[in-house]
Amino acid sequence: MALSHAAEVCSSGLFSTTQNFHNSARPAQPIPLASTFFGSSRKLDQKTWSLITDVQKSQRKGNATRASAAGSGNSFGRFFKKVLNSTPILGLVSNLAVDAGNSFVHYSQFGRQVADKATRATDEAFADLEAIHGKPARFGHVLFCCWIASSGAGLLRRDDVLVAAKRLRYSLDLQFEVENQERLMQEAVAKVEKLKKPFPDPPLVARMDVAVQTLCKCCIGRDYISEEDSRILQLVLKACFSEATSPMIEDVLRPYLERDNEVEISSSDAVTT
Repeated sequence: MALSHAAEVCSSGLFSTTQNFHNSARPAQPIPLASTFFGSSRKLDQKTWSLITDVQKSQRKGNATRASAAGSGNSFGRFFKKVLNSTPILGLVSNLAVDAGNSFVHYSQFGRQVADKATRATDEAFADLEAIHGKPARFGHVLFCCWIASSGAGLLRRDDVLVAAKRLRYSLDLQFEVENQERLMQEAVAKVEKLKKPFPDPPLVARMDVAVQTLCKCCIGRDYISEEDSRILQLVLKACFSEATSPMIEDVLRPYLERDNEVEISSSDAVTT
């Protein structure tokens, strides 16, 4: 769909294709370890991020996850919040962001918002997507794709967001991508505030459209989705964009449904699961 340009200073925004001050931050070669950009912070935060890995592992249990959901009614939400509550670094960052009235929602805070409204169907949708598409569709990656489309709207260029999503598919380095994108968003916020310009506010449909594109790049590995993917993504998008209606979500997904003239990514480009 044709997406609108963001406001002048951030025509760099998520839906713009013009050059901006973020370009120098986008690596032209394979991404080095996060320590290259953040010094020793990766070592300090390793324990924190290992807890998120525990959540990812739990989603790969498939039937066991569903059985738990059947018993609890909200295993995804409860478990996700339990992990976030056990991560003081991420929790502190997200709480400070909310208290300071920041112009974007941090990844951990976005996860809490999704967890608060999670249902058994949400739990199963995240588990099903990973069961079909493997490691690139881990629930943390799915959240990342929806988060960056929602929170990065108007602050990040769409092309840069799609590059980050594809990079995550191969690196599986969620920590680096979250830290990098939050840093870029903070820089964009500072730039807009310095120039005293209003923040761009792309419509919900445009945000969801970018979310589907990032999910295709990162989790699915092709530019179209199957009927089963569509069924799952309707639940995922509803969980991550709770204000969206079902018809609105269906309209966003419809252009991406599998067509005979499109070819899936080659086996050499596939991610090993």
